[in-house]
Amino acid sequence: MGFKRADGWVEKAVCALFAAGSALLLLEEIDYGLHYWELVLGESGLVTLSIHNMDDNSNLSGIKTASTVFTLLLFVALPLVARNFSDPRIAYFVPDRMLITTVIAAFAMSQFAHTQEEAGWYPNGPLLHNVSEFRETFTYYAFMLYGLDVALRRKWPRESI
Repeated sequence: MGFKRADGWVEKAVCALFAAGSALLLLEEIDYGLHYWELVLGESGLVTLSIHNMDDNSNLSGIKTASTVFTLLLFVALPLVARNFSDPRIAYFVPDRMLITTVIAAFAMSQFAHTQEEAGWYPNGPLLHNVSEFRETFTYYAFMLYGLDVALRRKWPRESI
């Protein structure tokens, strides 16, 4: 819808970039369709195809830290300092300040889930091996809201083309 709505090449490029990133994240989360391949072709012997679930990648603190820093910079710091920028091309990419509340809710829910897991509540329950999914889900949700806002509500400033 955003690509169809876009007037110029910049908006079309932004929408294409969001679509490509969304497709990559979807494929990564569904393990590049490994379960479908195995349903049709039988067991492959593979455990996973997704990069973030291979070996110990999901537990690498560097990946999680980088994701957290990027999320905080994009969705919290940038909206707070955006009024210092006068260039409308920069303003086009600045997330809405309301996304700050989404980030706060995401980190609060993630911390709550980690606290429950560390306290031993619900042993072998629904959080087992899934506690990091809270962070991923809210991060994807924030990016979805941001993408929808950019693609469907914003227009590239004409005077800057």
